[in-house]
Amino acid sequence: MSKIEIANSLMVVLLIAGCTPSADPPQSQQASASLAKPRSSVGVIDMQRIISLMQLDQQATEKRRKLAAEFGVLQKQLRAAMEKKLAEYGDDLTKLTDAQRKELDEMEMSSREQLRAKNVEAQQVIGETQQWMQRVLDQKTKGPIEAVADKRGFDLVLYKRPGSFAFSRSAVDITDEVIALAGIGTALDHGQTNRPLPPEPKSDAPSGASPKSAE
Repeated sequence: MSKIEIANSLMVVLLIAGCTPSADPPQSQQASASLAKPRSSVGVIDMQRIISLMQLDQQATEKRRKLAAEFGVLQKQLRAAMEKKLAEYGDDLTKLTDAQRKELDEMEMSSREQLRAKNVEAQQVIGETQQWMQRVLDQKTKGPIEAVADKRGFDLVLYKRPGSFAFSRSAVDITDEVIALAGIGTALDHGQTNRPLPPEPKSDAPSGASPKSAE
């Protein structure tokens, strides 16, 4: 091999070696990438705990219990009216005349309609109660949540629910701070505050409480 060929071979080797990329970026780039990683700016709050402290869940449960009791009373009244009418006709379905059977059928249809209307009313009251609870929560916690989030530098606050997060550090939980700032669970929170709260739904009177009989 001539000197010229040897020199050309060395140049090819040097060119190939120079074109091979390095597996690791320069240390300056690594440092810049490390600094560019964003820090966590998300907080969490346990609203169920706040609801319990404000006893809103108890009020909602009591409302549902009251509605169920009203439905049960109406159901018993309608059944009693039907049984009374059947007793007037001898309490034997096989001996009813066509007119009597028609009257009982109409009473049964009227009873079903009253129960259906009562159930619709109950669902409406439950919806109103849930909206009322949400207004109370917003009025009591919106300002404190925003204040704590601003103080802690959080861009986002999520509701903490069972199974909603695989993992979250206790340091990002702002529930205690919001409770303290809002005065939730204190004597001031139980009626001694000048800050008005939305009224509870007033749909307490049962509709169709008196059973209607077909004439």
